[in-house]
This record gives sequence, structure tokens and C-alpha cells, in this order.
Amino acid sequence: MSTSPDNNGHRARLRQRRFEGGPDALLDHELIEYLLALAIPRRDTKPLANALLTEFGGIAGLLTADAEALARVPGMGETSAAALKTAHAAALRLLRAQVAERRSLPTGRRCSTIYVPTWRTTRSSAFACSTSTRATC
Repeated sequence: MSTSPDNNGHRARLRQRRFEGGPDALLDHELIEYLLALAIPRRDTKPLANALLTEFGGIAGLLTADAEALARVPGMGETSAAALKTAHAAALRLLRAQVAERRSLPTGRRCSTIYVPTWRTTRSSAFACSTSTRATC
């Protein structure tokens, strides 16, 4: 199946929204759709993106799924699975780099955004947290 001009326009609009709107400009299904389009350039990837998000219960479950589970979804191939696993690996490296650059623990709200995604990808985790009333914590 070839990409119609409408699909090309749709991808261009997604790309433009992403550049202009920052990291939260695309909804989860649009982000996955665009990632898949990089791996499958001549196919409408929106149905596959929606199917994957449904199958794995959302973007966290999808990106942390193993390659074998991804391959069992109709329409997924090795290249598509590699694209999603690469996005997951890049996200984890970014989170680790952000944590490594900090001299103190982040506040509770920031802590959940940095550490919780990492916990979901490991079999066991240890975490200690101290609290402080200082504004710089």
C-alpha cells in the first residue's frame, strides 16, 4: 500500500505540531503513529498505533513491552519493533542523564516523573528519599 498525498500531509502536520508545540504537542497515539511512520514509510500507521496502545494498555506498557510481544501484534515487524524499542532506550538514557546531573533529589512531584518510569523497566528497585522543609530541596 503506498502513502497517499493525504497521509503525507497528515505526517507533515504532525511533524509541524511537534516542532511548534514541544514534547506534549502530540497525543500518545499520534506520537506512536509518527514513530511507526519512520519505520513503515509507505503505510497508514494510525490503525497500528491505536492497536498497539490498546494491546499494551498505553504508551508506558507499549514502550516497555519486549520485542517478542510487539512482534505478535499483526502489522508489526522487526523494524517497527526496533523503532519503538529505540525510542524507549533513548527516553531511559535521557532520564538517567537528567538524574545524574542533579545534586539533590527532586521534589515529590518531579521525583515521580523521573524515577517511576525507570522502575517499570526493572525487575527490582531500591529507592530512598528524605524530606526537607528547605525551599531548595
